[in-house]
Amino acid sequence: MEIYAFGDNSKGELGVLDKRQNLEVLTKIDTLEGTLLDITGDYYGIVLLDSKGNLYSLKQYETMPKQLSVDEKIISVVGAYYSYVALSESGNVWTWGGSNNYGQLGDGTKARRDKPKKITEEGGFESVYSGLYHCFALKPNGDLWGWGYGSLGSLGDGLGQDHTTPTLVLKDIDKVYQGLCSQTFVRMKDGRFMGFGAD
Repeated sequence: MEIYAFGDNSKGELGVLDKRQNLEVLTKIDTLEGTLLDITGDYYGIVLLDSKGNLYSLKQYETMPKQLSVDEKIISVVGAYYSYVALSESGNVWTWGGSNNYGQLGDGTKARRDKPKKITEEGGFESVYSGLYHCFALKPNGDLWGWGYGSLGSLGDGLGQDHTTPTLVLKDIDKVYQGLCSQTFVRMKDGRFMGFGAD
């Protein structure tokens, strides 16, 4: 599989060997081998997920992706503002990033952390989502767990408080549609739709 990038490359963040600041046409990334499964980004970089479940990070001023240390096979990853949330094959949630002001890394602190850390132990999650400063993880039974920024109704639990660890916020959820910033929409198991967060 060939991978191409375009856009602002002023700090090398596209991972291409071409050193021009702006790439206005698709340019091949020659620095990554293997089959790419997913790609996501935050404000200052990107994370790549290969078909073997390995994660690679490419930040500003770097021209080669670096593998991240995770001892489980990762099946999905999403980026937000300076942070990432990933889901392992066993259903555990991993987070990392340069911003944790509201507890969006879910590790019980508000300290930044550049290396991935598992924040759940029992597994059982099937999907993960990320807003600007908050995250969600959904279980097959419809339990939606959230953490991070709680103001403006961002977590949907009616409390308006930040959570620094994954907390059960809603039940009977079938699917999550994460909007930009603090808006989230969900489809309930009975087919109804509901939205919450900043309007």
